[in-house]
Amino acid sequence: MQHFYSLLIKCNDFRIHRQKIKNKITVTILDIDSRFPPIKPSKRKRKSQYISFFSFVNEQVQIETQVEAVVQEYIKNPLLINGYKFDFRIYVVVLQVDPLIVYYYQEGIARFATTQYSKPTLKTINDKTVHLTNYSVNKNYMDDEDSDEIIETQIQQENFAFKQKMTTVIEHIQSNLYFASEIDIYKKIEEVIQATIIAAEPKMAAQALINRSNALPRKCFGMYGFDLILLNDGEFKLLEVNANPSTGGDTQVDFEVKDPLFRDLISLTQPKKYFVNDKLRVQQVADENETPREKDQRAFSQKIRDLKALYCLDESKFQIESSKILRNLSEYEEKLLKQLNIDCKKHGNFKRIIPNASGDYLEFFESAKYTDWLAAIAVKAKYIKE
Repeated sequence: MQHFYSLLIKCNDFRIHRQKIKNKITVTILDIDSRFPPIKPSKRKRKSQYISFFSFVNEQVQIETQVEAVVQEYIKNPLLINGYKFDFRIYVVVLQVDPLIVYYYQEGIARFATTQYSKPTLKTINDKTVHLTNYSVNKNYMDDEDSDEIIETQIQQENFAFKQKMTTVIEHIQSNLYFASEIDIYKKIEEVIQATIIAAEPKMAAQALINRSNALPRKCFGMYGFDLILLNDGEFKLLEVNANPSTGGDTQVDFEVKDPLFRDLISLTQPKKYFVNDKLRVQQVADENETPREKDQRAFSQKIRDLKALYCLDESKFQIESSKILRNLSEYEEKLLKQLNIDCKKHGNFKRIIPNASGDYLEFFESAKYTDWLAAIAVKAKYIKE
């Protein structure tokens, strides 16, 4: 992830960083891209034309401390296709936070800038169609009657669209050997999503506890738009996460991606009849005003240690010991794992990345909950389908 500063919270930190960069530039211009961090105001309702670039070189620029905005590091080594910068919009669904259950849709949208990329300079930094991939910026450029007709004609001849399916672009990258060694792009996407959601999980879990939203049947879920950019070394960087991703569209690609996306989303999140009249978990919370995890913290701490140790056993011992645990589940734990199995039958083109059989995401947790370990054990033991 990039370095970033919230102007409302970390304005002084940003001033210090700004001064360091300015001092560096007075000596030698080694990293010209670092002089132009993008500034993104909040609550801009996806109007990307409001994104601006801050110049460290301009000493007259004032930093407005009362503006709620984020200043990000400029990414200086994006992978280019046909000379154009691009990013991926990927749709992620959080079904539950206790345990954490995360799916991502295996088709996304690749969004391209509309002017061929060149490294930023004082003269070119404000040309947003070079440096920004947001469709709202580039759509306006394509609709502009004064736009460069030569470039547009060249693009049309190359059959180059500025919004394409993610899978099409990834297939193009892999088939044309953009990288010296083979790279599992989808695996890298999944790792970024896992690490990002887990970083936000403590606040999500606290809010779920306040709202008592961990009851079965589920009463809520969250869908997020992840914007990732692929670098020329094969790594991804997270640009931002949109809590309210656009659900509309005005291109054929939008319809081809989003129509099946929302069909699968409705299928994935719709509760089955098995849980519709299930009052067990709701009544427990109402009567005791606490979750089982809070009720006996010491007992759950010991259970977590036991599950961690179990996860490290070799395959044969793991299967024996895990079967003992999975045969002695509480009533709520049985219903919880049954819900996970039901999700597997109706996920469509969504892929579950938390929990998974490898358990590789567990290293991202600062302190994984008991239910997170239980779900991971159940998937590894094939009690829950992949």
